[in-house]
Amino acid sequence: MSVFDQLLARVGIGSATVDTQLNKDTFVPGETIEGEILMKGGEASQEIENLYLYITTEYKCEVEDEEGEETTVWEKYILAEHRLGDSFSLEPDQEHNLPFSCQLPYETPITVGDQPVYISTGLDISFALDPQDKDDIQVNPHPAVEKILAILNELGFEVHKAECKQSSLFEDRIPFVQEFEFHPSGSYEDYLDELEVIFFLEEGESLDIFMEIDRQARGLKSWFQEITDTDESQVRISLNSEQLNLNFDELTSFFDRAIQKRLES
Repeated sequence: MSVFDQLLARVGIGSATVDTQLNKDTFVPGETIEGEILMKGGEASQEIENLYLYITTEYKCEVEDEEGEETTVWEKYILAEHRLGDSFSLEPDQEHNLPFSCQLPYETPITVGDQPVYISTGLDISFALDPQDKDDIQVNPHPAVEKILAILNELGFEVHKAECKQSSLFEDRIPFVQEFEFHPSGSYEDYLDELEVIFFLEEGESLDIFMEIDRQARGLKSWFQEITDTDESQVRISLNSEQLNLNFDELTSFFDRAIQKRLES
């Protein structure tokens, strides 16, 4: 192979390629992702220093511009990083396939609205542009979270929006939270403006639910609370695996009482 071909490969022309083929593209947090990474040599022999796979998402954060005004930007965050295999040589037009499996972290957000989660795969080649591949995946709620969402829907709360935004709530694990905003209907419609909920799943064994209840102004005391931003009541509910397995009606009554208690306080 000519020196010219080798120079072209270094800038990405005629270089090796990588393509990730997933067995499926819909998952729940904690599930195993399986697939195969397909690599093909380019026009010149190249030394692959490393083959990596990232599970990546993004969250919104507020940053100040040069004038001191805040603006919202998307920040990338790697949920999991996997190094696959040792270094190897990839000869011209050589095909090399590598099966893989990895776990989707329990902290992975649900891909609702414009929330992205994707698999990034790449070859680390010294002194050359690294070939990369990106595959979007769909993440549905874990069964435990799905059960609580169904309970809130049964109580008359409808999801208005969901977004991942910067937060220090779980700063020892991740720099953001996925916040679900519910609008009330039925019996709660006259008492609540909105209900904000955050879920934190602990290795599939327990579920923490953080709720912020925004009450409507009713009377002088409530009106004063609203205009001073003190009308939001926060509650944390921790459910272990045994409690999560309670029947639907029992858990629905439990959450109904928890919300009612905050309305009465």
